[in-house]
Amino acid sequence: MSVTPELVEKDDGGRLIKKIVALEAILADPGEMVTDDQGREFVLPPSVVAERDKSEESAWPFALIGVIILPRG
Repeated sequence: MSVTPELVEKDDGGRLIKKIVALEAILADPGEMVTDDQGREFVLPPSVVAERDKSEESAWPFALIGVIILPRG
């Protein structure tokens, strides 16, 4: 399929794909239940959300570790 001005207009400047991804995350089954060392239970995000977060994070020029921001490399 070729990219046409009409198709770009329907995409709304790249916002449509973001809306589709957000809807997919909402509709996805939740991840597994985990318990921390203090006995609190948490439900992990759906795998589609976790994978998207990982791919976005790999593009960041820094790494988040707790509250400390360290440069990559």
